[in-house]
Formats: sequence, structure tokens, C-alpha cells
Amino acid sequence: MISLLEVVIAAFREKTGMHRVAATWVVGGVTAVASIILFPTTTGLNLLDVTDHFINNIGIVGVALLACLVITWALRKLPVLRDHLNEYSSFKVNKVWMALVGVVAPLVLLGLWITEIATVSSKGYGGMPGNFVGIFGWGMSILVVVLAIVLSLIPWPNRSAIHHELTHEEELARANAQASQEGALS
Repeated sequence: MISLLEVVIAAFREKTGMHRVAATWVVGGVTAVASIILFPTTTGLNLLDVTDHFINNIGIVGVALLACLVITWALRKLPVLRDHLNEYSSFKVNKVWMALVGVVAPLVLLGLWITEIATVSSKGYGGMPGNFVGIFGWGMSILVVVLAIVLSLIPWPNRSAIHHELTHEEELARANAQASQEGALS
């Protein structure tokens, strides 16, 4: 459980600029309260099951599909990603990898996503009542999307990590400047 929360805590710290201990208390506190309220009830396991199913089979698959389409076709940045991987990876990726990421993966993901949405829409999920699946499945899915949009619109504070990290180009420029200085000193 700690490793799962670590990702959320790190993202929360980056967005807010909050120190580690304070961010851990905030995220841990919110998740503890939610767990105490929602999961020890008789329907807690069903709630967890529906939420987990929708997040994994509709949400994550949908986001993966969207990422492939946006990076490959909308932004046309797949060659940039390939070059970055080739620069830092222990093995090289080529046009076959680009075809897999840009064409094959989106087609497979689209098929899985549409099939899952159609199945859950027509048959429900796990024999659970429709209103339960509607609230904690579809409703939660909509809430996650709205929350993601709202959180992305909140400006990053000056103390957050985004204002203190260097871009790849800035790192290269700094390394080149240091190398030039060292060469001039010797």
C-alpha cells in the first residue's frame, strides 16, 4: 500500500511544493478517512471492485489509447520520443517500434476499450445493481476526468519542482558550459 501512495505523494508534492512529511500526512490522512468511511461497510468490497474495474479496464485503457493517438498523430512527437529512448536506453528502437506504438497499440486498445464499454453498458458489472455501478463506476470515471482537468488548470506554485528542474536542453547547455570552463582552466 505504501508504494501505491508514494506515487500520489510525489505528484502532490510536485504540484504544491509541499515538503515530504506534510504531503505524506495530507495524502495519508485523506486516504485513511476515505478508507474508514467507504471500505469497512458491507458494500465496501463491491465498491472497491467496481471502482477498480472501471479505473483499470476503461480509464487506464482509454488514457493509453489517448496518449498513443496524441503523441503519434496530433503532436507528431513519436520520432522525438524514439530519439530520446535511443539516447538513454540500453537498446535501440526503430520504425517497427514506431509502427507498434502508433498503429498496432492504438487499434488493440481501441478494440479492448470499445468492447469493455459496450459490455458494461449492456450487461452491467458483476451482477451488481445498475445504480451502484452507475454511481461508483460511471460516476467515478466522470469525476476522475473532471478532477484531472481541474487539477491541471491550477497553476504551479513558485516553490514546486517544475520551476526548479532543468529541461533536457538546459541540462545539455549547462554540461557544455561546464566542459568549456574546465577546458579553459586546464
